Amino acid sequence: MLSAADFGAVGDGSTDDTAALHRALTALVPGDTLALTSGATYLHSDVLTVATPDTRVTGRAVLVATDPERSALALRADRIRLDGLTLRVPASDVRREGLDQMTLLLRDHAGIQVSNVSIEGSSAAGVFVTAATNFILSDVRVSGTNADGIHITNGSAAGTLVRPVVRNVGDDGIAVVSYRKDGDGLVHDIDIRSPRFYGNTWGRGFAVVGGRDITWTDVYAERSSSAALYIAAEGSYDSYGSERITVDGGTLVDSNTRAEVDHGAVLVYNDKADAENRDIDIRNVTIRDTRAGASRQVGVISIDGAVQVGVRLSGFTVLGGPDRLLLATGGDEVVRTDAWRYNGKPVTPRG
Repeated sequence: MLSAADFGAVGDGSTDDTAALHRALTALVPGDTLALTSGATYLHSDVLTVATPDTRVTGRAVLVATDPERSALALRADRIRLDGLTLRVPASDVRREGLDQMTLLLRDHAGIQVSNVSIEGSSAAGVFVTAATNFILSDVRVSGTNADGIHITNGSAAGTLVRPVVRNVGDDGIAVVSYRKDGDGLVHDIDIRSPRFYGNTWGRGFAVVGGRDITWTDVYAERSSSAALYIAAEGSYDSYGSERITVDGGTLVDSNTRAEVDHGAVLVYNDKADAENRDIDIRNVTIRDTRAGASRQVGVISIDGAVQVGVRLSGFTVLGGPDRLLLATGGDEVVRTDAWRYNGKPVTPRG
């Protein structure tokens, strides 16, 4: 096992340890573990990259990025393991979008595992996953970002998220996104288990905007700015459609807090004529206290002839919020509902 201290890293919270951490990371060979000193705080003023496969970086230590333009810890090799760390970026008024400006970046490789890691702040996204495969994020906690909490894109596939927690972020809590406009591939086969979301200033709690075979189980979201759950194809972003999306079990509380965005708690949406949303199955969800001024609790909305087929909404329990349960376009071939209850009584919502 290698120690960051062996390469000159001080970890006193005032010394710039960028060069020492770079030496330590580049010294790794397959099979090595780099340990950061428990309780230490390491400042870094540039991107840190783990680029050796089959390595581990661990320790109950804090990495503080002092330059939001160069803040990322980038995992760029197969089968890297990262665990125990806190990654911190001081607050910034500027929302950024570059890969170097994410807090944790998983890119272009297979078998990366991240566990028990806290992300505190980002001028961009907290965790950004692009073109990664067979990855696992377990017990990852994200807060205080300017963009999404966790963003998965660009053909990423065969990924698992277990018990992610996202709090007080600037945009979507957890987003699966596939854009054609950037030449990105379709994200597929993502399994998200027991995600927890607590508040954002803009955006949705949990979102799929283009993806295939995305499964969410045991979801919990409260205080989403717009929809707590959003499944879509979007023309404005030239996304792919969303196909075989399953949400099984969960609770959505105080959804759609922002009055100027009328989403309700759940929105399945398509405004893109050349992309279909197909086989969307949302079941066993409790919706509580959606903003009273929203026009509905759940929407299945198609714009300008866009196609949605096979939307199934079953086992919903709705408490409080708007009286209109469902606004749907397209008829029974688009959306089917069964076994709903509203304020304790069985109902059959009509679009």
